[in-house]
Amino acid sequence: MKINIILSYQELANLVNASRVMVTNVLNELKHEGVIMINQRMFYLVDNM
Repeated sequence: MKINIILSYQELANLVNASRVMVTNVLNELKHEGVIMINQRMFYLVDNM
């Protein structure tokens, strides 16, 4: 599933009231676990069905 909203890590952090570093760490962990794919500033949820 593609979410068509382009945000910087800082903008995403502002939306969820977190630091940019925390958002980066969480997104990288989700990427490592295969939950999401990241391509520049676009995030994709991986469909494992």
